[in-house]
Amino acid sequence: MAHVEGLGNPALLRWARESASLTPDAIAKKVGVKVDRILAWENGQERPSVAQLRNFATATKRPLAVFYLAAPPAPSMHCTTFVQVLQENRGHHRR
Repeated sequence: MAHVEGLGNPALLRWARESASLTPDAIAKKVGVKVDRILAWENGQERPSVAQLRNFATATKRPLAVFYLAAPPAPSMHCTTFVQVLQENRGHHRR
């Protein structure tokens, strides 16, 4: 089978791995490649195949499309904001 490159953004590979709290060794095991390959992908020296990029996305619990963004997405503040609103409103509703 031909190697079809996934043209993802190398910076997003590192961001996804680090934000998933995975070491290069851990992600390499999950994706089924050697750690040197992971580091080469993250440095832009090599590109993963589409299948490898899909496995990387699954291992980091990210949608495949995120690897085609120009930069990492902003951190989600939904949970933090919700908790802050609850804490701020807690005193307003007591009688």
